[in-house]
Amino acid sequence: MNFRGCLWLLCLVFITELVFAQPTQYAYRISFTDKLGTADISQPQTFLSQRSIARRAKYFISIDSTDLPVSPIYLDSIKQLSSGVLHSTSKWLNYAVFLFTDTTVIATIREQGFVKSAEWVGFFTNGLHNKTHLPLSATVPLNNTFNAKSSGTSTYYNNAWDQINLVNGSCLHDLGWRGENMLIAVFDNGFNWVDVGLAFDSLYHSGRIQDTYSFVKDTSHVFSGGSHGTEVLSVLAGYLPNYFVGVAPLANYALYVTEDVAVEQPYEMDNLVAGFERADSVGVDVMSMSVGYNSFDAPFVAISSSSMDGKTVLVTQAANLATTKGIFMATTAGNEGSGGLLVPGDADSVCTIGNVDINKQPASSSGYGPNAANQIKPNVCGLGNPAATMTFSMNVSSMSGTSFSTPTIAGLAACLLQGNPNRTPYQLKNAIQKTGNTYNNPGVQLGYGVPDFCAANLSLSVKDNQESKSTLLVAPNPFVNSVTISFTNQLSGTIECVLIDAYGSVVNTPIIKKLSNSHSISFSTPESLSSGIYFLKIKSASFSETLKLVKQ
Repeated sequence: MNFRGCLWLLCLVFITELVFAQPTQYAYRISFTDKLGTADISQPQTFLSQRSIARRAKYFISIDSTDLPVSPIYLDSIKQLSSGVLHSTSKWLNYAVFLFTDTTVIATIREQGFVKSAEWVGFFTNGLHNKTHLPLSATVPLNNTFNAKSSGTSTYYNNAWDQINLVNGSCLHDLGWRGENMLIAVFDNGFNWVDVGLAFDSLYHSGRIQDTYSFVKDTSHVFSGGSHGTEVLSVLAGYLPNYFVGVAPLANYALYVTEDVAVEQPYEMDNLVAGFERADSVGVDVMSMSVGYNSFDAPFVAISSSSMDGKTVLVTQAANLATTKGIFMATTAGNEGSGGLLVPGDADSVCTIGNVDINKQPASSSGYGPNAANQIKPNVCGLGNPAATMTFSMNVSSMSGTSFSTPTIAGLAACLLQGNPNRTPYQLKNAIQKTGNTYNNPGVQLGYGVPDFCAANLSLSVKDNQESKSTLLVAPNPFVNSVTISFTNQLSGTIECVLIDAYGSVVNTPIIKKLSNSHSISFSTPESLSSGIYFLKIKSASFSETLKLVKQ
Protein backbone atom coordinates (compact mmCIF):
# COMPACT_ATOMS: atom_id res chain seq x y z
CA MET A 1 0.00 0.00 0.00
CA ASN A 2 1.40 3.46 -0.91
CA PHE A 3 1.84 6.33 1.54
CA ARG A 4 -1.40 8.04 0.53
CA GLY A 5 -3.29 4.80 1.07
CA CYS A 6 -1.77 4.33 4.52
CA LEU A 7 -2.55 7.93 5.44
CA TRP A 8 -6.15 7.54 4.25
CA LEU A 9 -6.56 4.35 6.33
CA LEU A 10 -5.14 6.03 9.45
CA CYS A 11 -7.50 8.96 9.00
CA LEU A 12 -10.43 6.57 8.60
CA VAL A 13 -9.52 4.74 11.79
CA PHE A 14 -9.17 8.05 13.63
CA ILE A 15 -12.52 9.34 12.37
CA THR A 16 -14.17 6.03 13.23
CA GLU A 17 -12.87 6.24 16.80
CA LEU A 18 -14.16 9.81 17.09
CA VAL A 19 -17.59 8.74 15.88
CA PHE A 20 -17.96 5.61 17.98
CA ALA A 21 -15.86 6.31 21.08
CA GLN A 22 -17.97 7.52 23.99
CA PRO A 23 -16.88 9.61 26.97
CA THR A 24 -16.57 7.93 30.34
CA GLN A 25 -19.80 8.00 32.33
CA TYR A 26 -19.84 8.06 36.12
CA ALA A 27 -22.84 6.68 38.01
CA TYR A 28 -23.98 8.44 41.18
CA ARG A 29 -26.74 7.38 43.56
CA ILE A 30 -28.56 10.58 44.57
CA SER A 31 -30.89 10.31 47.57
CA PHE A 32 -33.72 12.77 48.12
CA THR A 33 -35.30 14.30 51.22
CA ASP A 34 -38.94 13.83 50.21
CA LYS A 35 -41.27 13.16 47.27
CA LEU A 36 -42.41 16.62 46.28
CA GLY A 37 -44.96 16.69 43.46
CA THR A 38 -45.25 12.95 43.04
CA ALA A 39 -48.38 10.90 42.31
CA ASP A 40 -51.62 10.92 44.32
CA ILE A 41 -51.61 8.01 46.78
CA SER A 42 -55.41 7.75 46.46
CA GLN A 43 -54.98 6.83 42.79
CA PRO A 44 -52.62 3.83 42.91
CA GLN A 45 -53.70 2.71 39.45
CA THR A 46 -51.48 5.50 38.10
CA PHE A 47 -48.31 3.89 39.46
CA LEU A 48 -49.23 0.24 40.15
CA SER A 49 -50.83 -2.40 37.96
CA GLN A 50 -54.21 -3.82 38.93
CA ARG A 51 -52.49 -7.12 39.62
CA SER A 52 -50.13 -5.43 42.08
CA ILE A 53 -53.03 -3.65 43.78
CA ALA A 54 -54.96 -6.92 44.02
CA ARG A 55 -52.00 -8.67 45.67
CA ARG A 56 -51.85 -5.98 48.32
CA ALA A 57 -55.60 -6.24 48.86
CA LYS A 58 -55.39 -10.00 49.26
CA TYR A 59 -52.89 -9.63 52.09
CA PHE A 60 -54.44 -6.45 53.55
CA ILE A 61 -51.30 -4.46 52.74
CA SER A 62 -51.85 -0.73 52.65
CA ILE A 63 -50.46 1.36 49.82
CA ASP A 64 -48.11 3.87 51.46
CA SER A 65 -45.55 6.55 50.70
CA THR A 66 -42.90 3.99 49.71
CA ASP A 67 -45.10 3.07 46.74
CA LEU A 68 -45.12 6.63 45.42
CA PRO A 69 -42.68 7.38 42.57
CA VAL A 70 -39.59 9.54 43.06
CA SER A 71 -40.28 13.25 42.70
CA PRO A 72 -40.34 14.19 38.99
CA ILE A 73 -39.49 17.75 40.04
CA TYR A 74 -36.23 16.63 41.62
CA LEU A 75 -35.34 14.40 38.67
CA ASP A 76 -35.86 17.31 36.28
CA SER A 77 -33.78 19.57 38.52
CA ILE A 78 -30.84 17.15 38.43
CA LYS A 79 -31.06 16.95 34.64
CA GLN A 80 -31.09 20.74 34.29
CA LEU A 81 -28.17 21.18 36.68
CA SER A 82 -25.98 18.58 35.04
CA SER A 83 -27.22 17.28 31.68
CA GLY A 84 -26.96 13.90 33.36
CA VAL A 85 -28.71 10.80 32.08
CA LEU A 86 -31.23 9.11 34.36
CA HIS A 87 -30.29 5.45 34.77
CA SER A 88 -32.68 4.12 37.43
CA THR A 89 -34.84 5.15 40.36
CA SER A 90 -35.93 3.63 43.65
CA LYS A 91 -39.27 4.81 44.99
CA TRP A 92 -38.97 2.51 48.02
CA LEU A 93 -35.66 4.04 49.13
CA ASN A 94 -36.25 7.43 47.45
CA TYR A 95 -33.21 7.86 45.24
CA ALA A 96 -32.11 7.92 41.62
CA VAL A 97 -28.97 6.84 39.80
CA PHE A 98 -27.69 9.31 37.21
CA LEU A 99 -24.85 9.00 34.69
CA PHE A 100 -22.55 12.00 34.34
CA THR A 101 -19.67 12.72 32.01
CA ASP A 102 -18.62 15.75 34.08
CA THR A 103 -18.32 14.94 37.79
CA THR A 104 -17.62 18.55 38.79
CA VAL A 105 -21.41 19.03 38.88
CA ILE A 106 -21.68 16.68 41.89
CA ALA A 107 -20.63 19.45 44.30
CA THR A 108 -23.46 21.63 43.03
CA ILE A 109 -25.94 18.77 43.25
CA ARG A 110 -24.97 18.04 46.85
CA GLU A 111 -25.73 21.67 47.74
CA GLN A 112 -29.37 21.35 46.71
CA GLY A 113 -31.80 21.39 49.64
CA PHE A 114 -33.72 18.37 48.34
CA VAL A 115 -30.59 16.18 48.08
CA LYS A 116 -29.62 14.05 51.10
CA SER A 117 -26.50 12.49 49.58
CA ALA A 118 -24.71 11.65 46.33
CA GLU A 119 -22.60 8.49 46.25
CA TRP A 120 -20.36 7.23 43.45
CA VAL A 121 -21.47 3.71 42.44
CA GLY A 122 -19.99 2.99 38.99
CA PHE A 123 -18.03 4.16 35.97
CA PHE A 124 -18.03 3.13 32.32
CA THR A 125 -15.10 4.07 30.10
CA ASN A 126 -17.10 3.64 26.89
CA GLY A 127 -20.42 4.77 28.26
CA LEU A 128 -23.29 2.62 29.47
CA HIS A 129 -26.52 3.59 27.74
CA ASN A 130 -24.58 4.16 24.54
CA LYS A 131 -23.83 0.46 24.17
CA THR A 132 -25.19 -1.06 20.99
CA HIS A 133 -28.46 -2.92 21.43
CA LEU A 134 -28.32 -6.28 19.72
CA PRO A 135 -31.12 -7.04 17.24
CA LEU A 136 -34.00 -9.32 18.05
CA SER A 137 -33.53 -12.98 17.22
CA ALA A 138 -35.60 -14.81 14.64
CA THR A 139 -38.16 -16.82 16.58
CA VAL A 140 -38.89 -20.49 16.04
CA PRO A 141 -42.40 -21.94 15.66
CA LEU A 142 -44.23 -23.56 18.52
CA ASN A 143 -43.41 -27.25 18.79
CA ASN A 144 -44.63 -28.18 22.28
CA THR A 145 -47.96 -27.81 24.00
CA PHE A 146 -48.61 -28.89 27.55
CA ASN A 147 -49.27 -32.60 28.08
CA ALA A 148 -50.54 -34.35 31.18
CA LYS A 149 -48.06 -36.53 33.00
CA SER A 150 -48.20 -39.74 34.94
CA SER A 151 -48.14 -38.91 38.64
CA GLY A 152 -44.83 -39.31 40.35
CA THR A 153 -42.98 -40.86 37.43
CA SER A 154 -39.48 -39.82 36.47
CA THR A 155 -40.02 -40.36 32.74
CA TYR A 156 -41.95 -37.13 32.28
CA TYR A 157 -39.19 -35.00 33.83
CA ASN A 158 -36.32 -37.19 32.62
CA ASN A 159 -33.15 -35.08 32.91
CA ALA A 160 -34.77 -32.67 35.38
CA TRP A 161 -36.10 -35.41 37.67
CA ASP A 162 -33.40 -35.36 40.35
CA GLN A 163 -33.79 -31.69 41.25
CA ILE A 164 -37.57 -31.82 41.60
CA ASN A 165 -37.64 -35.24 43.22
CA LEU A 166 -35.11 -34.35 45.92
CA VAL A 167 -37.58 -31.82 47.37
CA ASN A 168 -40.69 -33.88 46.53
CA GLY A 169 -41.91 -31.19 44.18
CA SER A 170 -43.73 -33.42 41.71
CA CYS A 171 -46.37 -33.82 44.41
CA LEU A 172 -47.54 -30.27 43.66
CA HIS A 173 -47.74 -30.98 39.94
CA ASP A 174 -49.76 -34.11 40.68
CA LEU A 175 -52.26 -31.87 42.46
CA GLY A 176 -52.55 -29.77 39.31
CA TRP A 177 -50.36 -26.88 40.47
CA ARG A 178 -47.77 -26.17 37.80
CA GLY A 179 -47.58 -22.42 38.21
CA GLU A 180 -50.72 -21.44 36.29
CA ASN A 181 -51.57 -17.75 36.76
CA MET A 182 -48.54 -17.20 38.98
CA LEU A 183 -46.06 -14.50 37.93
CA ILE A 184 -42.38 -15.17 38.68
CA ALA A 185 -39.65 -12.55 38.22
CA VAL A 186 -36.15 -13.78 37.36
CA PHE A 187 -33.08 -11.53 37.76
CA ASP A 188 -29.86 -12.39 35.97
CA ASN A 189 -27.23 -11.37 33.40
CA GLY A 190 -29.20 -12.15 30.25
CA PHE A 191 -31.50 -14.72 28.68
CA ASN A 192 -29.73 -15.66 25.47
CA TRP A 193 -31.86 -17.56 22.96
CA VAL A 194 -34.97 -17.88 25.14
CA ASP A 195 -36.88 -16.46 22.17
CA VAL A 196 -35.56 -19.20 19.88
CA GLY A 197 -34.87 -22.18 22.14
CA LEU A 198 -36.93 -25.35 21.89
CA ALA A 199 -37.05 -25.66 25.68
CA PHE A 200 -38.85 -22.30 25.86
CA ASP A 201 -41.02 -22.25 22.74
CA SER A 202 -44.31 -22.85 24.57
CA LEU A 203 -43.36 -20.19 27.13
CA TYR A 204 -42.49 -17.65 24.45
CA HIS A 205 -45.32 -18.28 22.02
CA SER A 206 -48.06 -18.46 24.64
CA GLY A 207 -47.27 -14.94 25.78
CA ARG A 208 -46.33 -16.05 29.27
CA ILE A 209 -43.23 -13.84 29.24
CA GLN A 210 -45.21 -10.85 30.45
CA ASP A 211 -42.48 -8.28 31.05
CA THR A 212 -38.82 -7.85 30.08
CA TYR A 213 -36.26 -5.15 30.77
CA SER A 214 -32.49 -4.78 30.83
CA PHE A 215 -31.45 -2.36 33.56
CA VAL A 216 -27.93 -2.49 32.16
CA LYS A 217 -28.58 -1.53 28.54
CA ASP A 218 -31.83 0.42 28.98
CA THR A 219 -33.84 -1.75 26.61
CA SER A 220 -36.68 -4.24 26.74
CA HIS A 221 -34.58 -6.74 24.79
CA VAL A 222 -33.17 -9.34 27.21
CA PHE A 223 -32.56 -12.28 24.86
CA SER A 224 -28.84 -11.59 24.45
CA GLY A 225 -25.89 -10.58 26.60
CA GLY A 226 -25.58 -13.65 28.81
CA SER A 227 -26.71 -17.27 29.05
CA HIS A 228 -26.58 -17.71 32.83
CA GLY A 229 -30.15 -16.45 33.05
CA THR A 230 -31.19 -18.86 30.31
CA GLU A 231 -29.89 -21.81 32.30
CA VAL A 232 -31.57 -20.56 35.47
CA LEU A 233 -34.86 -20.05 33.61
CA SER A 234 -34.69 -23.59 32.24
CA VAL A 235 -34.82 -24.96 35.80
CA LEU A 236 -38.04 -23.00 36.24
CA ALA A 237 -39.76 -22.98 32.87
CA GLY A 238 -38.04 -25.49 30.58
CA TYR A 239 -40.61 -27.67 28.85
CA LEU A 240 -39.72 -30.66 26.71
CA PRO A 241 -41.95 -33.53 27.95
CA ASN A 242 -40.11 -36.78 28.61
CA TYR A 243 -36.80 -34.97 28.20
CA PHE A 244 -36.71 -31.92 30.51
CA VAL A 245 -39.54 -30.25 32.48
CA GLY A 246 -38.98 -27.37 34.90
CA VAL A 247 -40.48 -26.88 38.33
CA ALA A 248 -43.04 -24.24 37.27
CA PRO A 249 -43.63 -25.03 33.59
CA LEU A 250 -46.94 -23.17 33.24
CA ALA A 251 -46.15 -20.03 35.22
CA ASN A 252 -45.92 -16.54 33.75
CA TYR A 253 -42.53 -14.83 33.85
CA ALA A 254 -40.92 -11.40 34.03
CA LEU A 255 -37.28 -11.44 32.90
CA TYR A 256 -34.92 -8.74 34.11
CA VAL A 257 -31.23 -8.18 33.34
CA THR A 258 -29.60 -6.53 36.35
CA GLU A 259 -26.11 -8.07 36.29
CA ASP A 260 -23.49 -6.34 34.14
CA VAL A 261 -21.14 -9.03 32.83
CA ALA A 262 -18.48 -6.44 31.96
CA VAL A 263 -17.93 -5.08 35.48
CA GLU A 264 -18.54 -5.78 39.16
CA GLN A 265 -19.66 -2.45 40.62
CA PRO A 266 -22.13 -1.23 43.27
CA TYR A 267 -24.52 0.17 40.66
CA GLU A 268 -25.56 -3.41 39.90
CA MET A 269 -27.24 -3.49 43.31
CA ASP A 270 -29.20 -0.43 42.19
CA ASN A 271 -30.22 -2.35 39.08
CA LEU A 272 -31.48 -5.11 41.32
CA VAL A 273 -33.45 -2.67 43.50
CA ALA A 274 -35.02 -1.11 40.40
CA GLY A 275 -35.85 -4.61 39.20
CA PHE A 276 -37.57 -5.47 42.48
CA GLU A 277 -39.72 -2.37 42.19
CA ARG A 278 -40.65 -2.96 38.58
CA ALA A 279 -41.53 -6.56 39.41
CA ASP A 280 -43.69 -5.39 42.30
CA SER A 281 -45.42 -2.83 40.09
CA VAL A 282 -46.39 -5.40 37.47
CA GLY A 283 -47.71 -7.68 40.21
CA VAL A 284 -45.28 -10.58 40.57
CA ASP A 285 -45.92 -13.25 43.20
CA VAL A 286 -42.41 -14.73 43.48
CA MET A 287 -38.91 -13.44 42.78
CA SER A 288 -35.94 -15.69 41.96
CA MET A 289 -32.46 -14.16 42.24
CA SER A 290 -29.38 -16.06 41.17
CA VAL A 291 -27.21 -12.96 41.51
CA GLY A 292 -25.72 -11.39 44.62
CA TYR A 293 -22.82 -9.26 45.81
CA ASN A 294 -20.11 -9.02 48.44
CA SER A 295 -17.11 -7.40 46.68
CA PHE A 296 -16.49 -5.11 43.71
CA ASP A 297 -13.84 -4.07 41.23
CA ALA A 298 -11.30 -1.49 42.47
CA PRO A 299 -11.54 1.23 43.60
CA PHE A 300 -14.86 0.21 45.17
CA VAL A 301 -14.57 -1.55 48.52
CA ALA A 302 -16.18 -4.82 49.57
CA ILE A 303 -19.34 -4.97 51.65
CA SER A 304 -18.32 -5.41 55.28
CA SER A 305 -19.43 -8.62 56.96
CA SER A 306 -20.76 -6.60 59.92
CA SER A 307 -23.22 -4.78 57.66
CA MET A 308 -24.67 -8.08 56.44
CA ASP A 309 -27.08 -8.10 59.35
CA GLY A 310 -30.29 -8.65 57.39
CA LYS A 311 -31.36 -5.01 57.27
CA THR A 312 -28.50 -2.60 56.51
CA VAL A 313 -27.20 -2.99 52.95
CA LEU A 314 -29.32 -1.09 50.45
CA VAL A 315 -30.33 -4.07 48.32
CA THR A 316 -31.09 -6.04 51.48
CA GLN A 317 -33.46 -3.31 52.62
CA ALA A 318 -35.21 -3.48 49.26
CA ALA A 319 -35.53 -7.28 49.47
CA ASN A 320 -37.18 -6.96 52.87
CA LEU A 321 -39.52 -4.28 51.52
CA ALA A 322 -40.50 -6.54 48.63
CA THR A 323 -41.58 -9.16 51.15
CA THR A 324 -43.72 -6.60 52.97
CA LYS A 325 -45.45 -5.94 49.64
CA GLY A 326 -46.58 -9.60 49.58
CA ILE A 327 -43.85 -11.16 47.38
CA PHE A 328 -42.04 -14.41 48.16
CA MET A 329 -38.31 -13.80 47.75
CA ALA A 330 -35.87 -16.62 46.96
CA THR A 331 -32.21 -15.67 46.57
CA THR A 332 -28.87 -17.37 46.21
CA ALA A 333 -26.61 -17.82 49.21
CA GLY A 334 -23.68 -17.51 46.80
CA ASN A 335 -20.74 -19.77 46.04
CA GLU A 336 -18.21 -18.34 48.49
CA GLY A 337 -18.33 -21.30 50.89
CA SER A 338 -16.91 -20.29 54.25
CA GLY A 339 -16.30 -16.85 52.75
CA GLY A 340 -19.86 -15.95 53.66
CA LEU A 341 -23.08 -14.84 52.06
CA LEU A 342 -23.91 -12.58 49.15
CA VAL A 343 -26.39 -9.76 49.65
CA PRO A 344 -29.36 -9.76 49.61
CA GLY A 345 -29.01 -13.33 50.92
CA ASP A 346 -28.49 -11.88 54.40
CA ALA A 347 -31.99 -10.32 54.38
CA ASP A 348 -34.01 -11.50 57.36
CA SER A 349 -37.27 -11.93 55.44
CA VAL A 350 -36.06 -13.66 52.27
CA CYS A 351 -35.63 -17.38 51.71
CA THR A 352 -31.91 -17.82 51.09
CA ILE A 353 -31.00 -20.98 49.19
CA GLY A 354 -27.95 -23.19 49.63
CA ASN A 355 -26.66 -26.03 47.48
CA VAL A 356 -26.51 -29.80 48.09
CA ASP A 357 -25.80 -32.96 46.16
CA ILE A 358 -28.18 -35.83 45.46
CA ASN A 359 -27.44 -37.26 48.93
CA LYS A 360 -28.42 -33.98 50.60
CA GLN A 361 -24.81 -33.23 51.51
CA PRO A 362 -23.73 -29.58 51.29
CA ALA A 363 -21.49 -28.46 48.46
CA SER A 364 -18.23 -27.04 49.79
CA SER A 365 -18.73 -23.93 47.65
CA SER A 366 -22.23 -23.19 48.96
CA GLY A 367 -22.16 -19.90 50.87
CA TYR A 368 -23.35 -19.81 54.45
CA GLY A 369 -23.73 -17.61 57.49
CA PRO A 370 -25.22 -16.98 59.89
CA ASN A 371 -25.69 -13.32 58.99
CA ALA A 372 -24.29 -10.61 61.25
CA ALA A 373 -27.48 -10.68 63.34
CA ASN A 374 -26.89 -14.40 63.95
CA GLN A 375 -29.87 -15.49 61.84
CA ILE A 376 -29.58 -18.90 60.18
CA LYS A 377 -28.58 -18.60 56.54
CA PRO A 378 -29.14 -20.35 54.22
CA ASN A 379 -32.76 -21.05 55.11
CA VAL A 380 -33.05 -24.21 52.99
CA CYS A 381 -31.15 -26.00 50.23
CA GLY A 382 -31.88 -27.51 46.84
CA LEU A 383 -30.00 -29.63 44.34
CA GLY A 384 -27.17 -27.71 42.74
CA ASN A 385 -24.21 -30.03 42.91
CA PRO A 386 -24.94 -30.50 40.11
CA ALA A 387 -28.31 -29.49 38.63
CA ALA A 388 -29.54 -30.12 35.11
CA THR A 389 -30.04 -27.05 32.88
CA MET A 390 -30.71 -26.23 29.23
CA THR A 391 -30.00 -23.36 26.86
CA PHE A 392 -31.35 -22.94 23.36
CA SER A 393 -30.43 -26.38 22.05
CA MET A 394 -31.57 -29.85 22.99
CA ASN A 395 -28.39 -30.34 25.01
CA VAL A 396 -28.66 -30.76 28.77
CA SER A 397 -25.78 -29.43 30.88
CA SER A 398 -24.81 -30.25 34.44
CA MET A 399 -24.23 -26.96 36.26
CA SER A 400 -23.12 -26.49 39.85
CA GLY A 401 -23.87 -23.66 42.23
CA THR A 402 -26.56 -22.01 44.30
CA SER A 403 -27.63 -20.23 41.11
CA PHE A 404 -29.37 -23.45 40.11
CA SER A 405 -30.71 -24.63 43.45
CA THR A 406 -32.41 -21.23 43.93
CA PRO A 407 -34.87 -21.42 41.01
CA THR A 408 -35.97 -24.90 42.09
CA ILE A 409 -37.16 -23.55 45.44
CA ALA A 410 -38.57 -20.36 43.91
CA GLY A 411 -40.59 -22.17 41.25
CA LEU A 412 -42.04 -24.73 43.65
CA ALA A 413 -42.90 -21.91 46.08
CA ALA A 414 -44.98 -20.42 43.26
CA CYS A 415 -46.76 -23.75 42.76
CA LEU A 416 -47.30 -23.98 46.51
CA LEU A 417 -48.79 -20.48 46.51
CA GLN A 418 -51.03 -21.42 43.59
CA GLY A 419 -52.55 -24.16 45.71
CA ASN A 420 -52.67 -22.03 48.87
CA PRO A 421 -53.44 -18.57 47.45
CA ASN A 422 -54.16 -16.77 50.72
CA ARG A 423 -50.91 -17.72 52.43
CA THR A 424 -48.44 -14.91 52.98
CA PRO A 425 -44.76 -14.99 52.00
CA TYR A 426 -43.86 -15.48 55.67
CA GLN A 427 -46.22 -18.47 55.96
CA LEU A 428 -44.79 -19.99 52.78
CA LYS A 429 -41.23 -19.59 53.99
CA ASN A 430 -42.03 -21.02 57.41
CA ALA A 431 -43.87 -24.02 55.92
CA ILE A 432 -40.96 -24.75 53.59
CA GLN A 433 -38.39 -24.42 56.39
CA LYS A 434 -40.29 -26.63 58.81
CA THR A 435 -40.18 -29.54 56.37
CA GLY A 436 -36.38 -29.33 56.02
CA ASN A 437 -34.56 -32.54 56.89
CA THR A 438 -32.42 -30.72 59.48
CA TYR A 439 -35.15 -28.47 60.89
CA ASN A 440 -34.80 -29.80 64.42
CA ASN A 441 -31.03 -29.47 64.29
CA PRO A 442 -30.16 -26.74 61.77
CA GLY A 443 -26.60 -26.73 60.51
CA VAL A 444 -24.31 -23.93 59.45
CA GLN A 445 -24.06 -25.03 55.83
CA LEU A 446 -27.49 -26.62 55.42
CA GLY A 447 -29.63 -24.24 57.45
CA TYR A 448 -32.94 -26.05 57.93
CA GLY A 449 -31.95 -28.50 55.22
CA VAL A 450 -33.68 -29.89 52.16
CA PRO A 451 -37.44 -29.24 52.25
CA ASP A 452 -40.33 -31.52 51.29
CA PHE A 453 -42.91 -29.56 49.29
CA CYS A 454 -45.58 -32.20 49.66
CA ALA A 455 -45.28 -31.92 53.44
CA ALA A 456 -45.21 -28.12 53.18
CA ASN A 457 -48.51 -28.20 51.33
CA LEU A 458 -50.07 -30.43 53.98
CA SER A 459 -48.87 -28.00 56.64
CA LEU A 460 -50.43 -25.03 54.86
CA SER A 461 -53.71 -26.81 54.14
CA VAL A 462 -54.41 -27.55 57.81
CA LYS A 463 -56.85 -25.09 59.35
CA ASP A 464 -55.47 -22.88 62.08
CA ASN A 465 -57.92 -24.19 64.68
CA GLN A 466 -61.04 -26.21 65.19
CA GLU A 467 -63.35 -23.19 65.23
CA SER A 468 -62.56 -22.56 61.57
CA LYS A 469 -64.75 -25.57 60.82
CA SER A 470 -67.76 -23.40 61.70
CA THR A 471 -69.87 -22.20 58.79
CA LEU A 472 -70.24 -18.49 58.13
CA LEU A 473 -73.07 -16.95 56.16
CA VAL A 474 -72.73 -13.31 55.16
CA ALA A 475 -75.71 -11.63 53.55
CA PRO A 476 -76.61 -9.83 51.48
CA ASN A 477 -73.74 -10.12 49.05
CA PRO A 478 -73.66 -7.90 47.03
CA PHE A 479 -74.71 -5.49 49.82
CA VAL A 480 -76.08 -1.94 49.80
CA ASN A 481 -75.53 -0.39 53.21
CA SER A 482 -75.58 -3.18 55.81
CA VAL A 483 -74.19 -6.68 56.34
CA THR A 484 -75.28 -9.56 58.59
CA ILE A 485 -72.94 -12.37 59.62
CA SER A 486 -74.56 -15.59 60.80
CA PHE A 487 -72.67 -18.35 62.62
CA THR A 488 -74.35 -21.72 62.04
CA ASN A 489 -72.15 -23.50 64.59
CA GLN A 490 -72.15 -22.55 68.23
CA LEU A 491 -69.37 -20.16 69.05
CA SER A 492 -68.40 -18.23 72.14
CA GLY A 493 -65.97 -15.48 72.95
CA THR A 494 -65.28 -12.07 71.46
CA ILE A 495 -65.57 -11.64 67.70
CA GLU A 496 -64.07 -8.71 65.78
CA CYS A 497 -65.27 -7.72 62.29
CA VAL A 498 -63.36 -5.31 60.06
CA LEU A 499 -64.22 -4.17 56.54
CA ILE A 500 -61.21 -3.43 54.32
CA ASP A 501 -61.12 -1.88 50.85
CA ALA A 502 -59.11 -3.12 47.87
CA TYR A 503 -56.17 -0.91 48.86
CA GLY A 504 -55.86 -2.42 52.34
CA SER A 505 -57.46 0.47 54.25
CA VAL A 506 -60.00 -0.14 57.04
CA VAL A 507 -63.27 1.59 56.06
CA ASN A 508 -65.42 1.02 59.15
CA THR A 509 -65.04 1.21 62.90
CA PRO A 510 -64.18 -2.36 63.96
CA ILE A 511 -67.23 -4.20 65.29
CA ILE A 512 -66.42 -6.06 68.50
CA LYS A 513 -69.08 -8.29 70.04
CA LYS A 514 -69.11 -11.02 72.67
CA LEU A 515 -70.94 -14.13 71.57
CA SER A 516 -72.65 -16.86 73.55
CA ASN A 517 -73.89 -19.90 71.64
CA SER A 518 -75.09 -19.22 68.07
CA HIS A 519 -75.25 -15.61 67.09
CA SER A 520 -75.55 -13.07 64.34
CA ILE A 521 -73.76 -9.80 63.95
CA SER A 522 -75.20 -6.97 61.88
CA PHE A 523 -73.57 -3.67 61.08
CA SER A 524 -74.07 -0.73 58.76
CA THR A 525 -71.44 0.43 56.31
CA PRO A 526 -70.52 4.09 55.81
CA GLU A 527 -72.91 5.96 53.52
CA SER A 528 -69.97 7.34 51.58
CA LEU A 529 -68.71 3.85 50.71
CA SER A 530 -68.23 3.60 46.95
CA SER A 531 -69.16 0.59 44.83
CA GLY A 532 -66.53 -2.10 44.41
CA ILE A 533 -64.82 -5.08 46.03
CA TYR A 534 -64.23 -5.22 49.79
CA PHE A 535 -62.89 -7.79 52.23
CA LEU A 536 -64.56 -8.68 55.52
CA LYS A 537 -62.09 -10.00 58.09
CA ILE A 538 -63.69 -11.88 60.99
CA LYS A 539 -61.55 -13.08 63.85
CA SER A 540 -61.46 -14.12 67.47
CA ALA A 541 -58.63 -15.30 69.68
CA SER A 542 -58.49 -18.61 67.81
CA PHE A 543 -60.63 -18.10 64.70
CA SER A 544 -60.00 -16.17 61.51
CA GLU A 545 -61.83 -15.96 58.18
CA THR A 546 -61.69 -13.46 55.35
CA LEU A 547 -64.54 -13.12 52.87
CA LYS A 548 -64.88 -11.09 49.68
CA LEU A 549 -67.91 -8.79 49.46
CA VAL A 550 -69.25 -6.58 46.69
CA LYS A 551 -70.79 -3.17 47.33
CA GLN A 552 -73.52 -2.34 44.82
